[in-house]
Amino acid sequence: MAQGEYKSGEIIRLVYQAAAQLSNAIPVAIVYDEGGVAHSAQTTALNSALLAGEKAGGRYLGHFTPDAEGRWTVVIEDKNGNGPVAKVYNVSGQNVDSIGDKIPSALLLAQSALASSVSSALLVTQSAINVATASDLLLTQSSINSSVNSSLLVVQSAINTATASDLLLTQSSVISSIKSDLTAQLATLTSPAMVS
Repeated sequence: MAQGEYKSGEIIRLVYQAAAQLSNAIPVAIVYDEGGVAHSAQTTALNSALLAGEKAGGRYLGHFTPDAEGRWTVVIEDKNGNGPVAKVYNVSGQNVDSIGDKIPSALLLAQSALASSVSSALLVTQSAINVATASDLLLTQSSINSSVNSSLLVVQSAINTATASDLLLTQSSVISSIKSDLTAQLATLTSPAMVS
């Protein structure tokens, strides 16, 4: 039973493990009632719990039934002088396990309503977190896109400027070279040695 609480009038099971797993220990459980008096009607020899075919085990089982509320004590000794082993059993009008059966249904309903309310609040909070996270991700993505686009425009502008400048320099150089060639050819054509 839960927490060592037992109910008056119900069987309490006893388990004894003999030293060295002896199968011939023949332990005896002496039961003392709530007044500390040996209760001869409840005192019992424990029986071996050997399964068929087992040669050793040393586990013994028995039981007693308290007939009054209070602290009952069981002392177990075996014929080989091992022990004594003692255990106290708190006996009351009801065992702890049965108390749960008597909880008012209103309390159970309140517990259910509280669990439902907590669950609902958790869902709302999770939903708010999901929305906030999605919004933050969109803002971050937009900021990254804007930054990348801005950087690309600056690089493209620099490339365009450099390309235009190089083209102008090349064009100017070509024009200058052509002009120089034309001037030289013109000088050759107007030279006095060539006049006939």
